[in-house]
Amino acid sequence: MKKVKNIFHKIANADPIIWGYVMLSDERRK
Repeated sequence: MKKVKNIFHKIANADPIIWGYVMLSDERRK
């Protein structure tokens, strides 16, 4: 779990657009 969170933070810091896409994908899964 820690590794996943680390990757998430890296993505968020790297590109807000990618972060937004990840959040959108997460909402679609639910």
